Amino acid sequence: MGYPTRSQNIQEPYVLQYLSRIHDWQERFVQNAVRKAGYPDLAVSHCEIISFIGNKGPSTAAQIAATILKDRSTVTILVRKLESAGFLRRTPNEADARSTWIVLTADGKRLHRKLLSVFGRLRRTVHNAVPQNDRKILYKSLEALFKNLP
Repeated sequence: MGYPTRSQNIQEPYVLQYLSRIHDWQERFVQNAVRKAGYPDLAVSHCEIISFIGNKGPSTAAQIAATILKDRSTVTILVRKLESAGFLRRTPNEADARSTWIVLTADGKRLHRKLLSVFGRLRRTVHNAVPQNDRKILYKSLEALFKNLP
């Protein structure tokens, strides 16, 4: 039994495959846009970190990990690459000497401005792909799925 095509109705056994394909599409969308913007070496996870810090301000690795749903050790590796590329820098956390604040550099701020456009286009594309009457149900269903997973 093969996967259903886009024109066929989704069936319960295929829900996870559809979610996986949507995730893959999102990764390609962002990767292509970032590459076109002149950043071919950045992965989507790097972009998520830049976007998070650009939107929230100075952050710890633990805060970033909790938000982008990655292990703290993975975030540390990603941050090191962004730091060596000149997009991030670390500053001491005066309140907790065990952690550091991760902040955008000037280059990181320029990248963040470009990513605002990329992620805005992504959100609009996804939003427009779902009929208005179905959006609230879809968003609530996905949120329930995420919250109820072990």
